[in-house]
Amino acid sequence: MDAWLLRSLKNKKEKYDEIGLHYNHTRRADPYLLERLFHHLNPQKGSQYLDIGCGTGNYTIALHRKEI
Repeated sequence: MDAWLLRSLKNKKEKYDEIGLHYNHTRRADPYLLERLFHHLNPQKGSQYLDIGCGTGNYTIALHRKEI
């Protein structure tokens, strides 16, 4: 790889490292999307669910707070 490409990749990595520091604190479950998920998933109280690929888990936590 040439020097310009290596610098570019390094700058992108540094930027995403910086974003990642507070990502979970600045991203919240969108209320509309949460309601749509709840509607389509139709979760049953007392059942167990596995969230695969949940990222930061914000929607899983929000669904849990709906007492499912």
